[in-house]
Amino acid sequence: MMSTLTSGICMPPVLLTFRLPLVLAALAAPVAAQTPPTATPARPPAQKVDEQDIQKVEIRGSTETYNPRRDDTATKIVVKGDEITKYGDTNVMEILKRLPGVSVGPRGIQMRGLGSGYTQFLLNGERPPIGFSTDQIHPDEIERIEIMRAASAEYSTQSIAGTINIIMKTNVRFKPKGGAQRSVSVGAGASKGGVSPYVGVSMSEPLGRFAYAVNANASRNVFERESHNMDEGYDAAGQLIRLRGTKVESRNESSSISATPRLTWTLENGENLTLLSSLHANRSKNRMHWETESTLGTPYTYRTVDSSSPSERRSMRTDFNWLHKLGAGAKLDLKAGVTYNSFRGDSRRLALAANGAPVQDDLTANESGETGFSSIGKYSTPIFEGHSLGAGWDLGFTGRDEDRFESIGRNGAAPVISDEIYRSEASRVAVYAQDEWNVTPRWSVYAGARWEGIQTISSGNTFDTSRSRTRVLSPLFHTLYKLPGIRGDQLRGALTRTYKAPATQSLIPRGYRSLNNSATVPDNLGNPDLRPELAYGLDLSYEHYWAPNALLSASVTAREIDDYTRNGLVLMPDGRWAIMPVNNGKAHVRSIELEAKFPVKALNPDAPAIELRANVARNWSWVDSVPGPHNRLDSQTPVTANFGLDYRTGPYSMGSSYTFANGGLVRVSTDQTRYQNVKRDLEAYVGWSRNKFSLRLALQNILAQDTIQDVTYTNKAGTTHR
Repeated sequence: MMSTLTSGICMPPVLLTFRLPLVLAALAAPVAAQTPPTATPARPPAQKVDEQDIQKVEIRGSTETYNPRRDDTATKIVVKGDEITKYGDTNVMEILKRLPGVSVGPRGIQMRGLGSGYTQFLLNGERPPIGFSTDQIHPDEIERIEIMRAASAEYSTQSIAGTINIIMKTNVRFKPKGGAQRSVSVGAGASKGGVSPYVGVSMSEPLGRFAYAVNANASRNVFERESHNMDEGYDAAGQLIRLRGTKVESRNESSSISATPRLTWTLENGENLTLLSSLHANRSKNRMHWETESTLGTPYTYRTVDSSSPSERRSMRTDFNWLHKLGAGAKLDLKAGVTYNSFRGDSRRLALAANGAPVQDDLTANESGETGFSSIGKYSTPIFEGHSLGAGWDLGFTGRDEDRFESIGRNGAAPVISDEIYRSEASRVAVYAQDEWNVTPRWSVYAGARWEGIQTISSGNTFDTSRSRTRVLSPLFHTLYKLPGIRGDQLRGALTRTYKAPATQSLIPRGYRSLNNSATVPDNLGNPDLRPELAYGLDLSYEHYWAPNALLSASVTAREIDDYTRNGLVLMPDGRWAIMPVNNGKAHVRSIELEAKFPVKALNPDAPAIELRANVARNWSWVDSVPGPHNRLDSQTPVTANFGLDYRTGPYSMGSSYTFANGGLVRVSTDQTRYQNVKRDLEAYVGWSRNKFSLRLALQNILAQDTIQDVTYTNKAGTTHR
């Protein structure tokens, strides 16, 4: 259970921009079209007019007129900054848990129940660097979060399940009367192992046409965990022949500091130049202690294992953005960026036998550096009535150098020394075009195409140079139809072609050796011949907007995946077991999702200010090359659900959310199955704010549920569980 207490100075209300309704233009057009008469007619006699005969016309503009989720043809859910900070969340994961169609858990961030590369995560429209963690982002730094359930041409189509795009603040917000702003927030979390403090500072100030803003934060996290593993072996007759247990105690300590300075220049013609940088440094240390006990069969070669893994990571990114306005409503948006990341990690693993003699003494030193640059451009213009045309490019290059030194000593013998040096280079080129067409006031369509090419080159002193090329053309089509005679009801549809490119680490033909090698604890190898997964997708949904901020929706999804990638288990010539990614034919994915979100006042105007939200998703999948039962993609969550309520009155706020993610058995291959843990997570919070101060108390993991996992390997000789 974790409790969090935060205090801070609240920022002033954000000045929201809005689009005027099209009706303004419709009303203004007849007036502008009138031509003054050539002669002035005689003025008629004055008449008394009854006030009841006067027709009153009232025009209202509202910031709520435009809703991206409701009005955009391409399916997109946009969560704005005021809603992000509404509940006082202290990290991005807490925000994502509330969003429809998104599940967060031990298997990462998932859409359609799929993670592991199927769900695309973007930062300002680009993929974050290797080693990036959402812990580096504080909610105060976020402008908005976009959830795209179906791919669009503007962003990479490496999004079979969908895309989550976090847009950081670029423009400096300040009070209507100008002046500098300062804010400080302080928080602390408590869990088993210690207290995790947090402090954040934010400042901004306009100086004529120039403005600056800086967000900085520092945090420390401490976490301890205890787990128990059982290794069971059965012969072909089902008789228990091996029973070994392992108790693992771990302690993780992490300290980080980050800053995001922003500079903005507003030119005389209203154009903007923005310089946005992100700096982050992290230092962590992980310690683990293993104790094993064998009650039946051959014991482990070791009795205890102690490991320590200190590491340091630094990252920097700078983006320059220029928004250039052209004539006739056209504009050109240009962005260029550079990145640098460095990592240094050491690990020591010492295994001792029951008599205290050293069984294995491993020392690993890993040092890597990564540099990259990117260029993104987008040209958009209205070409004729009802059409909005956009086209652009996305170029990037990343170079990564790594030096891995290992010293492996067994049974007190002289250690075996290895020093692996390798370099990987990844280049990407993408061009796209898209057109959104309002065919009628009720019907709109979106058509686009994106071509992406990725080339990866990996070289090293212990393996041959390997090259991987991926080229994908993705046609995309979306449509939106607002049902006549039914206010707020509409239908959506999308046809997409997406893909999942192999990760660079999966292509490098080198391995990582396990301590106690077996079919359930194998080594890891890369596969330079791995091909991308290609998918055709269909999305259909019905949406019902029945009151302000009230929504009911239902959606269905289908994905057909070619060259599905799974981890194949093989017995190497040296007698060691290893897993490596392999392409394994066709896979099929289906999903149904229901969502409800509304304030209770929509049902009863006299009800308290409670907002309810709920979403439930049922996901299916199967792989043609894998026999049943329990045949599905090994990373898919079959059922996800989220229920929550939030209440605000005066300076007080409170709320709670319950998250459920089903697991169960997964048949990974003909011989291997795995059990995924069922997750049940209950959270609650209370908050208070007055003037420029706020306090928040949060309880997380109230149910304190244990994590249960199991890997099973079965062949003619018997069965192994771990």
